[in-house]
Amino acid sequence: MLRRIIGPIIRRIVGISFIVCLYIASFYPPLQKLIWKWFYDLGATRFSAGVDAFDFLNYGYAPIHSEEERLVLDEQDEIHRLSIQLYHHVATAVPIRDKKVLEVGCGRGGGSAYIMRYLQPKGVVGVDLSRKNIQLCRRRHHMEGLAFQEGDAENLPFDDHQFDVVINVESSHAYPSMEKFLREVYRVLQPGGYFLFADLRDTPMIPLLHEQLRQSKMQLLKEEDITANILKSRDEFTEQAHALISNRMAILGSFTLAFLAAKGSKIYKRFQDGRMKYLCRVLQRPE
Repeated sequence: MLRRIIGPIIRRIVGISFIVCLYIASFYPPLQKLIWKWFYDLGATRFSAGVDAFDFLNYGYAPIHSEEERLVLDEQDEIHRLSIQLYHHVATAVPIRDKKVLEVGCGRGGGSAYIMRYLQPKGVVGVDLSRKNIQLCRRRHHMEGLAFQEGDAENLPFDDHQFDVVINVESSHAYPSMEKFLREVYRVLQPGGYFLFADLRDTPMIPLLHEQLRQSKMQLLKEEDITANILKSRDEFTEQAHALISNRMAILGSFTLAFLAAKGSKIYKRFQDGRMKYLCRVLQRPE
């Protein structure tokens, strides 16, 4: 009885506290980075085994045109189909077979592992600010050519011109300085290398993103709005999202639904009414 009373109170306090902390941190970018790091460290510690050890943290991608070919996956990957389809859509925008690939903001490692297993690059390195995430990645994903390393997107721990492709999926919105990140992408790319980018932005902030990309010295090859695909993905995911909340993620309650952009959540509604967009971009460092 006591648990039923206290549970909803804890859920509301945790959710509101995190949102308030992010709002305050928006006025001091270094603090924002620390809060996100703490949040993902907590997730990697709490949800790291069994049914809770989900390998992806993105909104997924669902085709909206019947002519789009259905992605063929191994049986064990079907549970992650929506998230994998997002990675596939982003990573196949250019040929990456036999290329050296860097994923910045690799999270729990599912995207880097998918790219290595299915798309046959020469090698993949996943980098993430969260040390706990990197430890989790190394425990869960073992294969030749795949490596994980702790690192800051604004100060990447790699030499110049080390990668043919840099991939960044649903991560940059948490970076204090997009400009610093883009300078690092340019630095670590080989001349002629590609930057494959996908992320969400509030609609009024999209012109700023365009200007940041323009000033990056990389050439914009392709731009795409995939908000409709994200919404369809969230429609298909909502039942699974509620199942997660009824399991160990229940402590975060409705905050979890909002974080996962489940149907009916505030983030879902922002996508739905156009206040937020989900964008894909392909850029190339000049030769």
